[in-house]
Amino acid sequence: SDDAAEAVDIRLFRAQLEVDVAESRRRDYRAGSPGVAVGPIYAVNQLLIKDFGPKEKRVADAVARLRLIPAVVSEVKEKLKNPPRLWTEMALDDVEGALGFLEKDVIEMAGESAREAADLARKALAAYKEWLATDLLPRSEGTFVIGREAFDFRLKSGLLLPIDSRELARLGEREFEKTIALLDECAAKIDAKRDWKAILDEMMKDHPPLQE
Repeated sequence: SDDAAEAVDIRLFRAQLEVDVAESRRRDYRAGSPGVAVGPIYAVNQLLIKDFGPKEKRVADAVARLRLIPAVVSEVKEKLKNPPRLWTEMALDDVEGALGFLEKDVIEMAGESAREAADLARKALAAYKEWLATDLLPRSEGTFVIGREAFDFRLKSGLLLPIDSRELARLGEREFEKTIALLDECAAKIDAKRDWKAILDEMMKDHPPLQE
């Protein structure tokens, strides 16, 4: 029913809110998350693709957010300290996708009225991408490890799971062993003289030429 679905949504929202509040108390997320600067682009996309109100109002709100991107980038750069290298690499990929969105997609969805703001945002993110690659990436030596206590909290309060990290590890080990057994069984049916790794290596080489 609609009431049941709404109750589930409320529970999930509260769970995420609990995690966000706990995380904000534990550390300043912006100091280690270079992908934060791309977040507003996701919001702009949501404004333009979801028909929840008059298009003129949604476009105006999207343009307003695009105009704030340079300020967001500037603040994020100031806050960033020592993120994990992987997160900086992921941020570079995210920024590349955002630049493509700003180059073409946003104009197609919002119209020419958004071009000036999109250009401002694109220039700010292009400079941010350069800064990520040349400045932040070489010194990104942080860790994304949060510790068992914080991870257990996320499992139970954020994901609403009735298990802790130890139980999750045991579950993962069991499923891993099951998967390996299935791979061995499948490989034996294909070629009893070779293991699944050898067969998989051969399969990965069996593809059309790059030009196709």
